[in-house]
Amino acid sequence: MTTLKIGWPEALVVALLALCLFLVWHIPLHHDVIWQLWVGRQIYHGGELYRGIVELNPPLWFWVAVPIAWLSELTGLRDRSVLILFFFAATGIAILLSGLIWRGRRPRRAPRSTRRYSSPRCFRRW
Repeated sequence: MTTLKIGWPEALVVALLALCLFLVWHIPLHHDVIWQLWVGRQIYHGGELYRGIVELNPPLWFWVAVPIAWLSELTGLRDRSVLILFFFAATGIAILLSGLIWRGRRPRRAPRSTRRYSSPRCFRRW
């Protein structure tokens, strides 16, 4: 069984994410994002995209907005707040998983026989 060890890079990223979340929390969202959240809420409540809701964009973003509308109703938070928390959580998880992948990996030195070909001296005329 492996234990999860969080080093200083991951702790720094979590602290920076918390700071950014604090700074971004009260910034108003763009009208396109508000529209997409509204469409996601309508789909969650049974609306049909491209029939009852006129939209020209592909549906992927609206299918992402449906769980955000569901979480918003489940928690009682505004759609905007859930959206911000969702993207900050996704970013934090991606960074922490990247840290786990790279932990313990050290850059390898090239074998002695290939070092001379990787240096700028190999481009000189012999």
